[in-house]
Amino acid sequence: MDGSAGEVRRARALVELHETLGEAQLDLEVLLERAAIQVADLLGNSAAIWALERGAITLRAFAQDDPVKRDLMVSLTDGVQHSLEDPLGIVISGREPLTKTREQVLDWLPHLEAPYRAYYAAHMVEGLLVVPLWCRGEPLGALGVTRDEGGEPFTPDDVAFLQQVARVVALTLANAVLFDEAHEARRRTEAMSREDDLTGLLNRRGFLDDLRAHLEDPHRESSTLVAVLDMDGFRLVNDGFGHAAGDLVLAGIAARLCAALPPGTPVARIGADEFAILVEALDDEMAADIVEQAVLECSGTLTVVGLSVPLRVSVGTVVPASKDADEALLQADLAMTRAKRRGAMVAAYDPRLDDPATRRLRDVLTLRRVISAGELVVHYQPVVPVGRGPMRLEALVRRNVEGRLLPPNGWLQTAASAGLMPELTDSVLGKVVDQLERWWGAGLDIEVAVNVPAPVLAAPEVVNAIVARLDKAGLPRRALSVEVTEGDLVGPQAKAALTRCHDADIGVAVDDFGTGWSALSYLVDLPLRTLKIDRSFVDGCDVDPRRACVVRAVVDIAHELDLSVIAEGVETRAVADAVIDLGADAIQGYLFARPSSAGDLDHLLRSGLVAVRS
Repeated sequence: MDGSAGEVRRARALVELHETLGEAQLDLEVLLERAAIQVADLLGNSAAIWALERGAITLRAFAQDDPVKRDLMVSLTDGVQHSLEDPLGIVISGREPLTKTREQVLDWLPHLEAPYRAYYAAHMVEGLLVVPLWCRGEPLGALGVTRDEGGEPFTPDDVAFLQQVARVVALTLANAVLFDEAHEARRRTEAMSREDDLTGLLNRRGFLDDLRAHLEDPHRESSTLVAVLDMDGFRLVNDGFGHAAGDLVLAGIAARLCAALPPGTPVARIGADEFAILVEALDDEMAADIVEQAVLECSGTLTVVGLSVPLRVSVGTVVPASKDADEALLQADLAMTRAKRRGAMVAAYDPRLDDPATRRLRDVLTLRRVISAGELVVHYQPVVPVGRGPMRLEALVRRNVEGRLLPPNGWLQTAASAGLMPELTDSVLGKVVDQLERWWGAGLDIEVAVNVPAPVLAAPEVVNAIVARLDKAGLPRRALSVEVTEGDLVGPQAKAALTRCHDADIGVAVDDFGTGWSALSYLVDLPLRTLKIDRSFVDGCDVDPRRACVVRAVVDIAHELDLSVIAEGVETRAVADAVIDLGADAIQGYLFARPSSAGDLDHLLRSGLVAVRS
């Protein structure tokens, strides 16, 4: 096969492997089987992957284009284990690739284990190539490939390519157990995260779990009332006496609430200074009386470290009309807001007062709660390099509503108009850095880009906070970069913000290039690192010469300015081939993977996100 044609074929096959991995959840066994098939298709007629576990070497995957030969190998090696003293073990221990011609294999036969002697006696090969699998200084197994009689001998390029694939397979094996353990630890942590650390009460999640179970109980006969209590002026306590005193006040209020309520009543701290109560009683009136008594207990004064702190609460109540726990808590929260506005101590939820302004307030309150509770979901989409390069992902925020993940199209505008973008951005950055810390701790060299609105980035403390988070997590600055839209690049604020990023060694990418102002001057004036060509130009560039011309022009200009280029919205092989030929440095789109949770991306990350073209 011609050298350049062989490289292209391998590159295309690797693209296909990305496509396959992005289409389904693959466990380790399936992933190894797919890798063996891919290697056999690219380098020979058969491929095998062995794993070293507890001192024994076992065949984990075998691919052969001849089903008779495949079945023979599988039957011969079923249950067979090898030691590090066997020829295969010596290859693994020595960390050097092994190549043998037909004649050398014949000479080697007497030294092979019985299953392989039987196989090669029945089906002689033209050549054999085996490379060891090592990761983080530990031997993990071996990857081998053979060519049937009549095939070409293995070349140094074949050896180099198989070693590249071996690094991917080794990373897969090394991280499989690690990720499984991480998932189990995360599951246990989530199961235990029902309690508020400061007060010992339930937190929002725990309260909603209890409320949901109560509302869905088919045998429930008692009257139910949900109340939300907010401490009026609590910020003055923190500002006047310090956060330590504020924490003592909150703990004191929690103790008063528990003492004033019937034993076993679910009580939660659901916000900085917000509490929730789930009251069961014989009727609604009795339930309201119980809440009123608790409110009186929380009013007056509370003595903390010798200081007399005045307390006043605003309370909203609701008798749930459905089994929707989140809706009931929100309605109580809306009623509490009305009570605070009217200067009343208690207000009951009244659906007749829900006007457009109230509905908007409902949306804002819900979103503020979701952000403060850390309930936003971050998904990640791979940005696949053309050639070698670190694994790169774009972080994309999602909101979970009744089990459905909503993209930010609608609710992000609500966050912006309500002034919630700084809190939202801070929450996302925190989640991303935490996840990066886990990935880097597992030995994965991953870079993540986060979309940050320029007005938020303009605040000096934002860049400082990013740097502080990275430093605290022990991460290099290149682990996280920011993306800004083209329309956000206009004005002196943008230049100051991007300059701060540059000075802090935080990379900046222009997202959706070509859809905003498209002024070339900012490419020269602003400290940028990456351009992301919008999908409106990328889509169809394989068949539309005009779109291809635009993409090529952008790529050429960017490269002249020492900027890297990412082609967005790639959904077909044909478009991927086109943008590769047009000079893009990386590709992003559904062809490789849809945005997924960190856990769902494990199979791709364990595979090392093989480059598009080697």
